[in-house]
Amino acid sequence: MIVLYDNNGIPVVNDRGNLHMIDGEDKVRQIIYNVLSTMKGEDLLNPNYGLDIKTLKQTPNISPTVARAIIVDAFNPDNIVGISQLNSVVVTIEGTAIYIDISVTSSDNITVSEQAAVEIQ
Repeated sequence: MIVLYDNNGIPVVNDRGNLHMIDGEDKVRQIIYNVLSTMKGEDLLNPNYGLDIKTLKQTPNISPTVARAIIVDAFNPDNIVGISQLNSVVVTIEGTAIYIDISVTSSDNITVSEQAAVEIQ
């Protein structure tokens, strides 16, 4: 189980004031969100954790192939507790947004496919 965070990165509390804990598919979705919303190097205890958003933003006319390689690197199972396998990543770039279709399998053997967008400008 892990803590649920809202879209602003604030931990969600339940009616009793306790942290809202999640597991199963919700846990895997939260892990995906956490990886995509954490800048690589931001976690001092795990500097390889997170997305290299700096490179995504600073590479002019970034191709889907390069963006995909950066996203695949972010989902290296060696750097993420709870993820055992990255199954697929499909990247589409439209204007200033990178659209990601991603499928991962958790260490609990739960496979989740999720769609996300990352703003690059």
